[in-house]
Amino acid sequence: MIMIATLFFMDLAGISLNNLSLLALALVVGLVIDDGIVVRENIIRWIDRGYRPMEAASKGTAEVIVPVIATSATILAVFLPVAYAEGIIGQFFKDFGFTVSIAIIVSTFEALTMAPMLSAYFFKKSDNEIREHSDDLAAEVAGRGVLDRLYARVLNWTLDHKIITTVMAILVIGVSMLSARYIDQAFLPNLDRGQFDVGMELASGTPLDVTTREALQVEAIIRSHPMVEDVFTTIGGTGTPESAGFFVKVFDDGSKEPSRQVIDALREPLSSVPGISFQLSDGATGGDNLLGGKEIIVEMVGATGSYNDLGAQAELLAAELATVPGLVDLDISYKSGKPEAQLKVDRARASEFGLTTAQIGSTLRTLVNGEVASTFRGEGTEANIRVQLREDDRAGVDDITNINMMSASGQLVPLRNISAIKMESGPNEIVRIDREPTVSIGANTSGVPLPTVQNAVAALLASYEFPDGVSAKLGGDAEIQADSFRNLGLAMLLSIVFIYMVLASQFGSFIQPLLIMLAMPLAIIGAILALSLTDRPLDLTAFIGFIMLMGLVTKNSILLVEFANRQRRAGFNADVAMRQAGPIRLRPILMTALSLILAMIPVAVGLSSGGEFRQSMAIAIMGGMITSTFLTLLIVPVAYSIVVGFLDRLSERRALRREANEEAQRQRLRERQAEEQRSEPSSGSVQPAGD
Repeated sequence: MIMIATLFFMDLAGISLNNLSLLALALVVGLVIDDGIVVRENIIRWIDRGYRPMEAASKGTAEVIVPVIATSATILAVFLPVAYAEGIIGQFFKDFGFTVSIAIIVSTFEALTMAPMLSAYFFKKSDNEIREHSDDLAAEVAGRGVLDRLYARVLNWTLDHKIITTVMAILVIGVSMLSARYIDQAFLPNLDRGQFDVGMELASGTPLDVTTREALQVEAIIRSHPMVEDVFTTIGGTGTPESAGFFVKVFDDGSKEPSRQVIDALREPLSSVPGISFQLSDGATGGDNLLGGKEIIVEMVGATGSYNDLGAQAELLAAELATVPGLVDLDISYKSGKPEAQLKVDRARASEFGLTTAQIGSTLRTLVNGEVASTFRGEGTEANIRVQLREDDRAGVDDITNINMMSASGQLVPLRNISAIKMESGPNEIVRIDREPTVSIGANTSGVPLPTVQNAVAALLASYEFPDGVSAKLGGDAEIQADSFRNLGLAMLLSIVFIYMVLASQFGSFIQPLLIMLAMPLAIIGAILALSLTDRPLDLTAFIGFIMLMGLVTKNSILLVEFANRQRRAGFNADVAMRQAGPIRLRPILMTALSLILAMIPVAVGLSSGGEFRQSMAIAIMGGMITSTFLTLLIVPVAYSIVVGFLDRLSERRALRREANEEAQRQRLRERQAEEQRSEPSSGSVQPAGD
């Protein structure tokens, strides 16, 4: 019912079923039942205490309405900043954030309305109903299962040894944070589709027959790899006879990233082919296919000099970049262009023969390129009759200069007598960024983490001596990644601030939200450990998983702290209140955590096509939920007992001092009044008589 309602409101909001919204739906499958679990479990608890289902539904729902609303509000506080993030993050996860938010709102409404109503009518009466209503929490815990009693003993031990527990928690958090430095980083997950592309380019102006001959040799090299299943070759397909492309399909042998393995194996034999540049791309979701550029791009800007000079400087810098370990597939955007024969007509000389530049150009176009003079028709077929010089008469520059032009008087004039021809080549295009001529050097990485290569390239650029007026900076995925993670960091900061504001308003305290938020670093421990054990990089989706954990893991702490506060209001101190809250809230905490973890298993396994894109996020969420669930049940009670207990004792001392001060003031007032009474003259005294 919740999912149907979510789809309905998604349609009203204009959210389509795309990769990100489906990912959100896969996540909320295990999330939308959490509020219902908390409400229904508490209703069952009241039924077990001897209350009728109708009364238990009312009391049980009223008891957990605050934590249910608080947990939903914290999750909304996490996902809405992600939905409104700027840049590529906002484009990617707008539908994701809104879909999760819609589902959470619907599930909260269902938990507070439908769940108690259905529970009142369908839950069975307890055998304890014949007894008096029991409010003995110790007896309630003792009557539960082995797991509840075992946790109660462990909780009592941690609360009896607060210093040891605190030190151990700090050490675990510190070690996990240090280990995060050794996790590989990436921007987007690599989706190995079992195929890749190879681009081949010869010198500009290379004839098509030469390109064909070289392409066949390259195809043979590619086919020689045992994992290559098939190769589809195109030659000159882009309108440039000096280029060719190869679409390669590889066998799926069950190994990790088979396409990248073949690419890495082919780089060395292809690089040994002289006079040809190659570009290899695995077509992964991420890197150059998705973002339209290489993983690393160095943008060289020249404020002075010609574009050809800037291109020459880029080639020198590319040679230096080639020495950086892990940097492969270097390519320069500057292309020298095809050699061309530029004809300059001597207008004065041509006018002596009655010839104009337009006439000379038109004649050359007809003789060299040809012109359709007529159409041949016969036996149901048609063919254009093109008039042009024989190929041998237009094969080279000398042949062109020997062409005769017909003067106005009918005289044949050799073209070399009225013009001059010179061979030149220039760039195919001139790229400007912010009006500045720019040449880009692109490259991919192989075998070395992207951040490591980025740092090496940045260090090389910092030490490189550029000519006057020339500069270079990192761009491409490096720039996009830095911007994206910066936006994600801001979204995480806003999420934490919003969570604190929500909790402070719900609990009416500035300190207790901090205790609840202790679950956040406890979740990071598991997320980092899970990524390390599964050899997954800290990429964009994993970072999103970290942000999501900020809201998800506070649910457990809220349930504990809210019940402990209820017991404190009943007259128990903080230590006793938490000893009671832990076992009572253990069951809903484990049930909600387990539902989310189980829902993430199919996503983490990545059974569907393109599942690698979602794996890192699911693995991070699973690891974070596992560690935060178990550590929250131990660390948060200890922190609550220490901090809230100290504040309660401080409040008691202040109250005692205030009461003592008030009693002292009252005593001084009584003494002053007594002294005033003693100092007043008696109203019955006799005055002496006069004469």
